[in-house]
Amino acid sequence: MRFRIFNKIPPAVLALFIVSLVLLTRNATPEDEEEEMKKRSVQMEIKENTKQDTKENEKPKEITGGKDLDAPENTLQKIQQQYNENIRKAQENNAANNVQQEEKKAEKDVQNVAKVNADNTQNNQAIAGDKQDKPKPPVQNIQSVEKETKIEPKKQNEIKPVNVPAPVKLSVNANKDVQIVNEIAEYKKAIEADADLQSSKDTFKGIVTLAKDVLSSAPDPKILLLAFVHEDNAVFANNWLCNTQVMDIHSSLIIVTYGSESKEFLSKKWPRVTLYPLEPDTPEANLRGLPLTIKKLQIIYVLLNAGVNVLLLDVESVWFSNPVPGFKAGDKDMMVNMASTFQTNTGFIVLFATQKNKHFWGSLYLKVKQFENKPELGIESQYDKLLKMMTKQRFGNVTLNELPGESYVEGMWYELPSEERQKTRPIVIRNNNLMGFAKRIRRAVSWKHWFIVEEGNCDLKRVSNVVKTVVGV
Repeated sequence: MRFRIFNKIPPAVLALFIVSLVLLTRNATPEDEEEEMKKRSVQMEIKENTKQDTKENEKPKEITGGKDLDAPENTLQKIQQQYNENIRKAQENNAANNVQQEEKKAEKDVQNVAKVNADNTQNNQAIAGDKQDKPKPPVQNIQSVEKETKIEPKKQNEIKPVNVPAPVKLSVNANKDVQIVNEIAEYKKAIEADADLQSSKDTFKGIVTLAKDVLSSAPDPKILLLAFVHEDNAVFANNWLCNTQVMDIHSSLIIVTYGSESKEFLSKKWPRVTLYPLEPDTPEANLRGLPLTIKKLQIIYVLLNAGVNVLLLDVESVWFSNPVPGFKAGDKDMMVNMASTFQTNTGFIVLFATQKNKHFWGSLYLKVKQFENKPELGIESQYDKLLKMMTKQRFGNVTLNELPGESYVEGMWYELPSEERQKTRPIVIRNNNLMGFAKRIRRAVSWKHWFIVEEGNCDLKRVSNVVKTVVGV
């Protein structure tokens, strides 16, 4: 309704107004002024040509097809027709250079007029249609959105934990069962697969037969005393046999000798002691590069598998009394001598023929075997270190019964102050912690713990004094 004022303006005048407006908006230059003069002449012609149209517009309106002829749509049509006629005439008057610009300007103006004269209802509907709210997506739960949009960090290769039952905190041993169960299984398979260890059952079946014969007449508990002797420590074996001959333990003893010299020496001095010779016809000088350690571990393993309980002892020791009657199998796998350094005294260990002990010593054999071809590392010292470490760790969940430290001591006992020694009641002292056989012999002599006199004979008086004094306490 508000645009009805345009109905009262003659079409020709409106077109002239639009063209004049276009010309005024341009920047005037000398060339533009000349062109403007031409356009003015064209406008005069348009004015003359549109007089007749003005008269016709003053006639009453006619209704055609239900539409108002002077409606905005018809007005735009007339403007377009008149504009086309003016362009044609301008071209005839050499205004071709400005046709393109006029077309663009006029086209823009016509579009503006059409936009202004559009039906308000239609505009409102269009605007309303544009402003209609689009259907909103359903609001998702915040947690679900976070779950969908959360970018998980790239996971690296992870080692999945073994599905084992959570350890019940009942005891230290119960936890260790869980921790090393796989290791036990692996070593068990390795033990069974080791051809040398398995064949040793046949190789050393003679010592099993010998051990059972010895123990058949031995008093309870039936524990085999087992010692290993070679040329270097044969004199210590002689001294220890002298020291213990009054304790009634030799009947339960087997000494494994290595080489011809040690076998001949001990068989001559102690004919009633049971010997198990290894390489009896080979001089020990030829066995220097073949340590006894591997064979020692095989023999221990074979005896345990045969059900023989073993007291593994070091002959470089002095005994003040017979401790064997106090050893009971009970529910433990080993009885060990914990030295003052809180490490196992490998010179005095009681081994009961349990399944755990079989695995323990079979595993120790496999570990020590790795050093068999590495003489620079010292296989015997590696055996000693590994044995201490494995007993300290309770390898294979083996159970230990610790012997009292004040009764089972190592060579450090000799270095203790007098008041500290008075607090001990030694049953066994291992003569170690001092380098060199000669030095250890001199130390034993100075403490009257050396019982051998001239020609390798035994001084029974000295033996009785040592044993009597300690036993009397």
